[in-house]
Amino acid sequence: MDYAFNLLRQTRKNISDLIKGLAPDQVQKQPQGFSNHILWNAGHVLASQQLLTYGLAKLPIRIDQTLVDTFRKGTFPGPPVGPEEVDRLLGLLLESPDWLEEDYRAGLFQSISPYTSSYGIRLGTPEEAIQFNNVHEGLHLGYMMAIRKAL
Repeated sequence: MDYAFNLLRQTRKNISDLIKGLAPDQVQKQPQGFSNHILWNAGHVLASQQLLTYGLAKLPIRIDQTLVDTFRKGTFPGPPVGPEEVDRLLGLLLESPDWLEEDYRAGLFQSISPYTSSYGIRLGTPEEAIQFNNVHEGLHLGYMMAIRKAL
């Protein structure tokens, strides 16, 4: 699992670096042909990671429920936010992999409710959920890179 946690941290660093290289209005610009923007994708991977790991394990999520409700699957970008909110989201993106690894190593993730993702893969163990989350985050990093090119 060391590799899975390191991959998650690197993906989050790549997302953070992409966002830090743009102004707050740029990360919230939705180019033609896209259904969301860079900041929404960043919030979405954070919310999804919480739901795929803590949620499926029936553990309390580690971020504010409002963030989950704002960025979960099926949502769309809301009103623009200021630089402070962008920074807060970046902080959570970079901190939450550590929480996940600490909680995993502490034995909190004993089992999960089986779940079949819209990707078509069935998740049956905490390890599968963590590994699938990395696939999901890589997919959204790709979207963010495409949106950045379209700006």
